[in-house]
Amino acid sequence: MDGMELRHLRYFLAIVSTKSFTRAADQLGIAQPTLSQQIRQLEGIAGAPLFDRLGRSVALTSTGEALVPHAQDTLRAADAAVQSLNESTDLLSGRMSIASFPSLGPFILPAMVKFFNRFPKVHITHQELTTFDLYKAIQSGEAELGFGVNSAIPNGITAQELFKENLVLAFGAANSLAKQTMVSAKDLAGLPFVEFGYERLTHNAINKFFERNSVTPRYCMKAPSISALLQVISATDMVGLVPESYSAMQHDKLHFHKLDRPPSRAIAMLYLAKATASVASREFRNTIATEAKLMKASKRR
Repeated sequence: MDGMELRHLRYFLAIVSTKSFTRAADQLGIAQPTLSQQIRQLEGIAGAPLFDRLGRSVALTSTGEALVPHAQDTLRAADAAVQSLNESTDLLSGRMSIASFPSLGPFILPAMVKFFNRFPKVHITHQELTTFDLYKAIQSGEAELGFGVNSAIPNGITAQELFKENLVLAFGAANSLAKQTMVSAKDLAGLPFVEFGYERLTHNAINKFFERNSVTPRYCMKAPSISALLQVISATDMVGLVPESYSAMQHDKLHFHKLDRPPSRAIAMLYLAKATASVASREFRNTIATEAKLMKASKRR
């Protein structure tokens, strides 16, 4: 659309968000008549009304609804381009947001430390989210990069698989399993399990393992986090299945056993397919790729 400028799109999306010309003008810090004039210019460029005025509120017309995703993509690309230019002129600075499954801490945190040591001017925001919230954060642009399981990825999100990780059996030092040198799937029948229920895709992999071995788990508790799961296991006779990376932790109250044909999950880096990656994001992806190679090497040893 000839004549359209970025400010038109910012003003348009502010009204979409607030559903009000008055509130949008306050949010943007401009006078309402100025905002109205800019929207009339945009409607002239579009060749059709973008809003239906409903008293003090507004609703999108069909033309307005069609413009929303294009406006979001355009502004996202423009913001990323500006950030890249700013970062490039000052080595690397600015902000970056990432999100991951809670159980990926042993992988994500070392990568964050290495990245910070190389680029201390970059401010990283890290959220630990469950499956649905992780996808939502990526789709909304709240998180530039996400890290989860490479399964059931929504449309519009690109998944770059990094490595595969087995799950191992975790139990307390006082548990009778500590005396066994090997533990089979059949040994798990009837044991009191703490359920890995806060990450749906990992939980699904565990359930498929039980089904494959004709074992019905006796779930006694659903843990709200992996730290809570490990804490309960270390203090009770309960057991649980956890990512193998946690077996490297030094903990005198916990033991870990590998299983025959264990459940596994494929860890992937996730990002919005249409989004333009910032300089910081590209550098973090490189750091993550290096960390993934180290994870693969450690599993081969």
